[in-house]
Amino acid sequence: MNQSPDFLEGNHLNEEAILTCCALRFDGFKYAEEHGFKPDELVQQYLQTGQWHGTELELLAAFFHLQRALFKWSLVYETWESPYWRAFRELFLQLYAAEIPAQYQMTEYFDEWIRDFQPRLDQCVAVVREKHETTTYADVV
Repeated sequence: MNQSPDFLEGNHLNEEAILTCCALRFDGFKYAEEHGFKPDELVQQYLQTGQWHGTELELLAAFFHLQRALFKWSLVYETWESPYWRAFRELFLQLYAAEIPAQYQMTEYFDEWIRDFQPRLDQCVAVVREKHETTTYADVV
């Protein structure tokens, strides 16, 4: 039986797979540890102001940590309409083309991003942008 790769649902790109691979291509744990960076503080600042303030590497670390929280840890019960999902999708839309320094590349995901998603980048961005623009997000955490 010929199954579609995980990033495809039939002939359609899977938004969760796009977001996950994009976020995990950057080792946010390593960056945070090396720089004493607290990504939760940056996310909370965004939730309060609606604006991202940080360097591109800090935003990549926040993106990574949001992926871990939304898919595995403390935010797994957040709905697709939560402010955390808004933050996560907005970071994707800002960072999908970011260059990842070699020392922060998570090889498995970085290679998967280049192999499976980069050739379909316009489609990937369109999938996430459409979901983002058609979602009515909650205003309060």
